[in-house]
Amino acid sequence: MTALQQAIDLGFERILTSGQALAAMDGVLVLEKLVRAAGDKISIMPGSGVTVENALAILQKTGAREIHASCRMAEAETDARCIAFNFSPPIRRETSAASIRALKQKLAGF
Repeated sequence: MTALQQAIDLGFERILTSGQALAAMDGVLVLEKLVRAAGDKISIMPGSGVTVENALAILQKTGAREIHASCRMAEAETDARCIAFNFSPPIRRETSAASIRALKQKLAGF
């Protein structure tokens, strides 16, 4: 709660957080407390492990009005030349357009 108040005092618009858990779904109780305490002073944006399947439940359980999801698809190998020159890690993550569409459709009426 101290960090929440500091962010408000500093003029931040939102806090991206998983509610002190590895995944937002596991931190819904903390997220809900943060959303309640934040009121309209700052937006609490649940993130980490957000999927098409759990996004709506996270929003409903926490009272948050926005959410962060990477919509990541299977990781792809990076070109060996990029790795050799330290331009890229061995694995790159890509966003799935289909997952974004599905998430948008799922949350359309929220």
